[in-house]
Amino acid sequence: MQAQSFNAYVSKSKVAVGERFKLTYKLENLPLKDFRIAPLEGFSIVGGPYQSQSTTIINGQFSQSFEVSYYISANKTGKFTIQPASISANNSIIKSNAIEIEVVEGNVSAGNNTPSSSGNMQTVPPPTAGNSSGNDAYITATANRNSVYEGEPIALTIQLVSAYNSVSLEEIKYPEIKGGWVQDVDDAVDTRFRQEIVNGKRLNVATLRKSILIPQRSGQLIFDPVTARILVQKVIRTGNIWDDFFYGGQVKEERLNLKSGKITFNVLPLPEENRPASFTNAVGKFTLKVDIDKTELEANDAATLKVTIAGEGNLMLIEKPSIVFPNSFEVYDPQVNDKYKITSTGVTGSKTFEYLIIPRNGGNYTIGPIKFSYFDPKQKKYIELSSDSIKLKVNGTVVANPLVSANREVEFVGQDIRYIDDKNEVRTWDGNYFFRSALYFILTIVPFLLIALILVFRKKLFFYSKNPDEIRIKKASSVAVKRLKTAKKMLDENQKDAYFEEINKALLQYLRDKFGIEYAAINKDRIQETLQQKSIPKELIERLLAVLESCEMARFAPPGNEAQTDIYNETADIITTIEKQLFA
Repeated sequence: MQAQSFNAYVSKSKVAVGERFKLTYKLENLPLKDFRIAPLEGFSIVGGPYQSQSTTIINGQFSQSFEVSYYISANKTGKFTIQPASISANNSIIKSNAIEIEVVEGNVSAGNNTPSSSGNMQTVPPPTAGNSSGNDAYITATANRNSVYEGEPIALTIQLVSAYNSVSLEEIKYPEIKGGWVQDVDDAVDTRFRQEIVNGKRLNVATLRKSILIPQRSGQLIFDPVTARILVQKVIRTGNIWDDFFYGGQVKEERLNLKSGKITFNVLPLPEENRPASFTNAVGKFTLKVDIDKTELEANDAATLKVTIAGEGNLMLIEKPSIVFPNSFEVYDPQVNDKYKITSTGVTGSKTFEYLIIPRNGGNYTIGPIKFSYFDPKQKKYIELSSDSIKLKVNGTVVANPLVSANREVEFVGQDIRYIDDKNEVRTWDGNYFFRSALYFILTIVPFLLIALILVFRKKLFFYSKNPDEIRIKKASSVAVKRLKTAKKMLDENQKDAYFEEINKALLQYLRDKFGIEYAAINKDRIQETLQQKSIPKELIERLLAVLESCEMARFAPPGNEAQTDIYNETADIITTIEKQLFA
């Protein structure tokens, strides 16, 4: 029998928030059966699992080992425990060891960080320039057409093609498109690799993004290259027949920088010839439907007119149709309801313009016919649709010659001439002359005062924008007081753990904002050194450290209610005293 072991390792035991590091599980002379890892609290998996296997025969003794690796990143600061993983072996459940990880803010020096346990950890080489693997991995950007009319949709597809079985996408950057409307097709994306025959080779293909691009101007439209960085595992043959046979070669990790080709589209302008007056930028194929909820109503009552355009094309860019309403109608801007779906071939659905109309006078009226035009790129011509006329009966007083606009009623004065007042006497509300009055001088001087105040305020804003540390220092005490108020509320609600955590955060954030002590560097010695340099009395420093220690101990043994209130009062007094000391 050979020695059996199941161990867990990490490449770093102290990491920064967002930093990637490697977690490895190694099995010696144990089967890789029902392998399960525990939930990673405080961490996210960004790559893996990656699996490798090795076999050795020494003096006739056979041994075998497996390694399962993940790349994970930390989500927040604190001390965390990676719980043991488990396998099934020898009719029982075998677990690995647990691992303690400390996560801090800022960068972590590599010299002060060591793996949590010994093991064969692979180092990852720095990114290489260009695509060092030739055609073994590349990014493709393809379009279903390269020549379109303005407003005609284009389907873009971004794919990752790889000859490697183990690929982790670390970063991808898509170009900004100017002169076009872009919308992703979420349902068409499948980042899982599938095998396809590409140029006579069986390769792994993953669809990273599918988008619909609608050009909004004619001429050349350029889709710049997509860039990506991937992490791959290469199997390298050593040249030794026995090693390659038993070990299967060595596994090496390598980062590759990939770049797709550039796509140039020729966008044709919409023809000016035979363009209808009712054209509102619609390109595609559509239908027109017009409805009104009532054809008979009382004067000053409201009716709703709906114009629905449905079909396939650039629905989101279609403008409202031009409708001529009777002069005595009050008409509000339409409410627009979009109901369209983005598919891998284009945009389908409907767009409804809902008008609220209010006839102000009785009579019989006609609306329409309402016309709508679109350009069909397949037929390369404009098509105009027209609805039936809408007959509307309005009960109420009929005014023979109402001077009413479409949006506001105008008083009918009963005479066609109004004489111009040739007197230039401007008076105030109390009958006095306005010129050279007190109000006249106030209105003359106030604008200049406002301009001066604005310039002073603008200068102060400019100063603070160039000196963000000044703002942080100035607001340190107010931010701390706000946190203390939150802590007091938690104390009243008997949320003990949250209360002590908030007291702790109030003090730590105050130290960071006021004295520039970052979270990652906060410790007893640093606090004492910094506050002593600021001439803070030793007694006050000891009181502050005692509060921090009490908050830390409260996580394990919360004190009584009276002691909790004392800690709150002590914290508030410490911050107030420090502020007085600094400005004494």
